[in-house]
Amino acid sequence: VDDREAQVRGLVQNMEDALRQLASLEQSDPILLVDSKLAPPAKAPPELARCLELARANRPEMQALDAGIRASKAAHGLARAMWFPTLSLVGKQIIARAPTAEDPASVFANDPYNHIGGGGGLALTWDLDVIGRVAEIDEAAAKFRKIEAQRRAAQMGIELEVRKLHQNYES
Repeated sequence: VDDREAQVRGLVQNMEDALRQLASLEQSDPILLVDSKLAPPAKAPPELARCLELARANRPEMQALDAGIRASKAAHGLARAMWFPTLSLVGKQIIARAPTAEDPASVFANDPYNHIGGGGGLALTWDLDVIGRVAEIDEAAAKFRKIEAQRRAAQMGIELEVRKLHQNYES
């Protein structure tokens, strides 16, 4: 009995030290604890189905995994889009005027100082690294499936936790 009492006193001292540190109190500051039990709430908890629905919608880990699923779905779509060729349209406009430079007499002479011109082009590029593209698509799909599996596992864990808490509250 004496050993058990000493153990309890040690635990109480550890708890008081932790409370002092959390509350930023000095070691000499007293800790006054209320020695009464909390009254159970007058209102009954929501039904289990409602608790599960709220947990699925509001738990931060579910929101993070949902965002991860959206991101991995977008990454998979990007990897698939990279399979197709890229169409590029480019253009340029040049206007050069130098009032101190004279125009050459021949229209065929090069005059870089007094010039108006432009151009454009259409380019089609296609990376034909088939093995690399297929690997990128497969990797993005695997990441998507991994995050979906993590979400299902988290959902099962959350449901188990909510059911346990609801059952403990009812008993």
